[in-house]
Amino acid sequence: MSREQQLEDALRAIWKAHEVVALNGGAGWTRHIEPAIYAAAKLLKSPAPPRWRHKKRQTTYTEVGRGKLQVMTDAMDMEPLVIYRCEEDGSLWARPVSEFEDGRFERLA
Repeated sequence: MSREQQLEDALRAIWKAHEVVALNGGAGWTRHIEPAIYAAAKLLKSPAPPRWRHKKRQTTYTEVGRGKLQVMTDAMDMEPLVIYRCEEDGSLWARPVSEFEDGRFERLA
């Protein structure tokens, strides 16, 4: 889910909580609205995930996280990976950090 969608969902939750409190004559602020506001504030404080462009294909990606590859051979076992999502079709990809940082991708502002 994109950051924008998460923020929209958080705002929707605040509005729904507001409606619940209004229907209850103002009761339930702490139970309904405060948690929704804190969730939205947490999203706003968190940094946006890094975005990248593949130089050859010009496709853009959002970095999902970093991980490690676990395989049966010692040669690649526990190799650090970058996990990223294609912004075009939502497909997930993983690539060794060494390949990801060798100049194939450029970070977007």
